[in-house]
Amino acid sequence: MPYTGIGLMSGTSADGLDICLAQFTLVADRWQGELLLAETVPYDADWQRRLRLAPAGSAEALGKLHTDFGHLQGLLLRRFLVTHQVTPQWVATHGHTVFHQPKEQHFTTQIGCLETLVTYLDCPLVGDLRSRDVAQGGTGAPLVPMGEQQLWDSPLFLNLGGIANISVFRPQDSRWQVYTQRGPKPYAAWDVAPCNLVLNHVLHQMLPDQAYDAHGQLAAGGTLIPELLHKLEALPFYYMPPPRVLGWEFVQQEVLPLLEPYLACTADVLHTWCHHLAHRLFAELERFDIRDSSLYVTGGGAHHSFLMHCLADKLADRGITLAEVPPLMVDFKEAYIFAFLGLMTLLRRPNVLTEVTGARTQVCAGSIHLPESWRQALL
Repeated sequence: MPYTGIGLMSGTSADGLDICLAQFTLVADRWQGELLLAETVPYDADWQRRLRLAPAGSAEALGKLHTDFGHLQGLLLRRFLVTHQVTPQWVATHGHTVFHQPKEQHFTTQIGCLETLVTYLDCPLVGDLRSRDVAQGGTGAPLVPMGEQQLWDSPLFLNLGGIANISVFRPQDSRWQVYTQRGPKPYAAWDVAPCNLVLNHVLHQMLPDQAYDAHGQLAAGGTLIPELLHKLEALPFYYMPPPRVLGWEFVQQEVLPLLEPYLACTADVLHTWCHHLAHRLFAELERFDIRDSSLYVTGGGAHHSFLMHCLADKLADRGITLAEVPPLMVDFKEAYIFAFLGLMTLLRRPNVLTEVTGARTQVCAGSIHLPESWRQALL
């Protein structure tokens, strides 16, 4: 029986809300999925400002933003449903991450009040997909590898969103050994380095009205700053074994102070950061002796032509080629997978890979919220 639902994703880049309609079917103990319809609704300048300043705001401002963002998601989703005349069986939302400190402070915060959002719906809503894993000692991220494992047959995935993260699924006949903090694992996923969070922030310092460097044209015109690259490569985080996660806090505390002296040469900083990302990904693949495979690249950074050129050039040394990815999946893979994770919550199936997060036990994460019109008893 096919299940049809919607996934909502608001990434750390704060550029817009991804809305994805997807269908999933269980065939012989294997899930198959199809991305039916998707669109990104850009945030206006005021919403981008509010989301980016959220970590530095007062408790009262964060509480207000939490509720307001629930209304915003509801309004945008309702418009999507009416425009396309679709009736989902459920909606799953990632929310918008403001804080993510699972190891240091043992908490994570995604805003977008779920009880507010569900008032716009006629079907169950699933949200807060990270907290239960964090409560079990996990990093609460990345969550996407569960969907990658269940919905694709590919050994390597790279997402170039606000953060660049990689998933490695070792084939049975491979000698790959992914050594995590708990020993070798058949698969693992972890954050490699900041991506669009840094690229967009640096660009915004020079061109406040420009959201991103379209196709990486500005970065391509810059030149490498060897001294800056050396400082970036020395950051201790990069030498930690998985599981490991990044957030805005790392960018603010560790990265921006290194970039600050060079920001007058914006193009050169962007150029250097692209090379830094390529170096970091190469180093991760080299660490685990991963070679001669195809890499499935998605996320907004996949449209950054210069970044993709740097990656392809660097990874060729290990026989890694960039796989051809359907255009819709490039931009909406995360929303698509969050729809899947929400379905797993409703079916009461595990939806987080503990090998990836390091949690003590496997969990079925996510809270379920029901609309006023829902009359079916849950017990």
